[in-house]
Parts: sequence; structure tokens; C-alpha cells
Amino acid sequence: MKLSKARFVGKLALRDIKEDKKVSAIVILMLSFSFLNLVFFPAFINGLSLTFTNSIIEAQTGHVSIEAENGRLSNVNSLVKKISRLEDTEKVEKVIRVRSTASYEGESTPVTLVGTSANQFTGYTSKMRSGMFLKEDSSEAVVGQFLTDESSISRVNTIEIEQGRVLTLRSENYSQEYKVRGVIGTDGGLGGLSEQVYLNYDNLEELTDNQNEADILKIFLNNRGAAEDFKNRLQELNTRGEVKTWKEQSNLANAINSTFSIVISILSLVGYIVALAATGVVIFINTTKRVREMGIIRAIGAKKKQVIQIFVLEGLMFGLAGVLIGNLMTAGIDSYLSANPIGSPVGPISTQISSQLLLSRSTGMLLTSIIAGFIPAYIISKTEIIRTIENR
Repeated sequence: MKLSKARFVGKLALRDIKEDKKVSAIVILMLSFSFLNLVFFPAFINGLSLTFTNSIIEAQTGHVSIEAENGRLSNVNSLVKKISRLEDTEKVEKVIRVRSTASYEGESTPVTLVGTSANQFTGYTSKMRSGMFLKEDSSEAVVGQFLTDESSISRVNTIEIEQGRVLTLRSENYSQEYKVRGVIGTDGGLGGLSEQVYLNYDNLEELTDNQNEADILKIFLNNRGAAEDFKNRLQELNTRGEVKTWKEQSNLANAINSTFSIVISILSLVGYIVALAATGVVIFINTTKRVREMGIIRAIGAKKKQVIQIFVLEGLMFGLAGVLIGNLMTAGIDSYLSANPIGSPVGPISTQISSQLLLSRSTGMLLTSIIAGFIPAYIISKTEIIRTIENR
């Protein structure tokens, strides 16, 4: 008996969807685009957040860092060997910073020299504006783009030097010429890249006579999520410096990521409300045309519950079709953006679509569709049978 009632409800719901194909197509398309909106915008913001965070990690903090509390870290070569043997370590970058003056063709400006052992790292390579980053054993320099671009807004004066030219670095204790191997920076100057001059660690160590020392060790991990555990292991090594994860170092990244999370929540809420309102209005208008039909169905023995079930099932069918098409549209756009990332001042952005995001949005859209079908059905079920039959 229950099976026959279920078939009755299912047949009526399917018949109604087939009969008014135009309305059905409109509802399904609305749900499809609503689903796309609910997935794409959070995925894009997640991608922007990931790119922004990675840019800060690469340029400033590493996943974990050891910074001298007073003066500089000493005997760093031995410490780097110990860290490199720890599980999860991908690479360790030694960094030393020195204030200096850069000169070219009579123009001078104060700069920060950054000696880095990162000549084999891809993090800097992706930020090159022209030329190439430092290579091992080279005695060349890479300059920040703000030093070369007179139109830039910067705290330093430009000297308008180009790749291939010779730059002079000097202080009271040294004066040395370096060929410019490349220009580095981001459109927004993120992380100070655009205002610095990079040398190989060994070159700057020799230039300034700072032997086996560093201001900071930046440690890059195979898994960003292991940063906190790795910090605890480092503290057991007696590193003689302050150990911090990237989250503890970058207040800017934390603030922006928190803002992104709030934006995603607001956009998701608005998206569901718009989907419910738009779909509900279309279904409600279509439902008012079928009031008499529902009255006849109730007159021949159908209960209010079954009338509600018909519309709820229709909403569920609309939702399933909308989610299916929405997933296909999302896959197509995601595939395109993976091959053609969106350019930004902090680097290329690709959408970050996880199975968890797709599952939560699919579930949310199905529930929205069911609610959109339930509301008009509930209203009709409260109408007296005679009035619904007389309604034309």
C-alpha cells in the first residue's frame, strides 16, 4: 500500500515536470547557476588566500623560522645540517640582511642587501620580472623592481638600472660591483621583495665578513600543516634563537585570511537566500496554476501529506538536476582556470575546489530545493478542497 502511494506521488511529480518543460528548464538553470556561484566564489577566494599566503611564506617567513633574539645566529652551517635531517624538512634558507648603498651612473639610494642561500628555490623564481634569480656560485645581483621603475610608489629612490648593467654596492667598509642578473618583485611590492638587492649568501658573507652567521633561517616543509609540530621539534634542538611558525609571524596573512573566511560565509548565506527566493517564486507561480488540479487529487482521496510530497519531490528532482549540471559547469571552469590562472599582484590564482566544498554545496542546494517546493505545497494543502476545485 505504501509502495503504491509512493509510486502515485512519484508519477505525478515526474508528469508535472515533463508537462511544463519551460518552467522546469528555468528552475533547473537557476539552481545550476546558484550552485556555480556558491562553489566558484569561495573556491576563488580560497585560491586567492592560498596564493597570498604562499607568497608571504616564500618571500618572508618560511613555514617555520629561527630568528636571532640578540645579534645574529652563529654556527648556522651546523644547525642547517641538523634541521635538514628532520622529518618533513624540504629545504632550509640562510638569510643575512645588511644596510648598504646602491649606485648606478651617479644615482644612489639606500637599500637592504639580502644574502640568501635560496638560489635553487622556485619561490623567488616565480616573482622574477625579468632575467633570472641567483644561481649557485655566481657573483651577480638581483634587484627589486622599485629600484628600477621611476613610476613606482616606494620608500626608496630609483636608480633606473636594468638587467645586464653593473651595480655598485658600498659602505664604509667595502665597495663592490655586481652585474644585475634579474629584476624581482610583485605588482604590489609584497613582502619587501621590490625594495631589496639579493646576493648569494656566500658573496654577502665574504663582503661583510660575517662568517657562518645568519639573521634568520627560513625552513620550508613538505606539509604546511606540520608547522606547529615541527616548531616543537626544533625547540628541542637548542637552536639559540626564537622559533616561530608562519602563522605567528604574519599578522597580515592571518588578518586577511580571517577576512576571507567572513566574506565566504556572507556570500554563501546570500547565495542560499537568493537561490531559495528565486526558485521558490518560480515554483510558487507555477503552483498557483495547479491549485484546481491539486483540489481534484484531494477530492479523489489524496491526503494533504501526499500533496506536499508531490511538490517536495518535484523540488528534489529540480535540485538533483541543478546540482548535476552545476557540477559539470564547475568542473569545466575549474579545468580552464587550472590551465589559465588569473593574474594578480601576489601571483597566479587558481580556484581551490575541494570534495568537501562540493559535497557541502550540493547538500545545501538539495535542501534549498526541497524547501522551495515545500513552502507553496504547504500553502495549497491548507486550502479547502471545494475552494481549490472552484479555483480557475
